[in-house]
Amino acid sequence: MSGSKDILMSNNEKIIKCITDLKNQRNELDFVINNQQEEKLKLQTEAERITFKLGIIKNYDKTIKQAEESYAEIIKVSGQLLKSIQKNVSELEETMDKKTSTEDQSSTQSSTTPPTHRGNQTARSNFIPPSVLFRAIQRYHIKRPSKACVAPLIEIFNGCREQTNQHPKTPSETGTVSGQRNDTRTREGTRQPEVNPTNIPKQTRSRWIGKPKVRFRIE
Repeated sequence: MSGSKDILMSNNEKIIKCITDLKNQRNELDFVINNQQEEKLKLQTEAERITFKLGIIKNYDKTIKQAEESYAEIIKVSGQLLKSIQKNVSELEETMDKKTSTEDQSSTQSSTTPPTHRGNQTARSNFIPPSVLFRAIQRYHIKRPSKACVAPLIEIFNGCREQTNQHPKTPSETGTVSGQRNDTRTREGTRQPEVNPTNIPKQTRSRWIGKPKVRFRIE
């Protein structure tokens, strides 16, 4: 019996020791598991951070892609706009060149007098104002009261009056020439002086010849 008791005691000690070892191992495993869980939480947190950063990077990539596409579209549109502007500039230059050439031609044509205008200028240069002829007739009539001499002057004077009524006046002819009296050049819209008995000196009013509207006394 004593031997059996010793065996039981030794076995009990061994069992207790094994149980203690198991508890220690369990505590160690628990410590390891806790550490691993903490590391797992850290890894999860880090994974979430990495995932968030990856999302930000994806957003950056998307924004960069959209910006590149927009920039490419801007480059395309700017090229088209440049071509359109260059075309408009060339058309404007052609228009300005045509306008300049047209103005040069018009200025050249205006500087050169047309044949009809030159003929009118020649007629104007040969034209004698009726007022000058009238005073010449008056002076000539006073000095030489001859019917044969005065009649041609009357005809010339009357012809000049008709030519004045039919002949268009230039701006230079309508104004008053300096150094002459106001009645030598009549302004536009005024009547030419007519030869009537009141324009002839009183000492010569007795007998009249000539046309009904223009009469002179021949002594």
